[in-house]
Amino acid sequence: MGTALHAACSGGHLSAVHILLQAGAQLDFLNRDQNTPLMLAAVSNHNDVVKYLVKAGANVMLKVRMLLVSVA
Repeated sequence: MGTALHAACSGGHLSAVHILLQAGAQLDFLNRDQNTPLMLAAVSNHNDVVKYLVKAGANVMLKVRMLLVSVA
């Protein structure tokens, strides 16, 4: 899953998101699947959390470069 912020965003727990950010959680931290908390909130349709994260400064332009490696 990732960090506590990832879990809170994925679950739509706005008050937990607020507390975690106040405590210094990193907005744009990538989990092992290369998702940010903003991405998880968006795909889970938690629009209130998405709006909160954007206002808090989450990077809406973050894209992850995926490298494809051919194994011979």
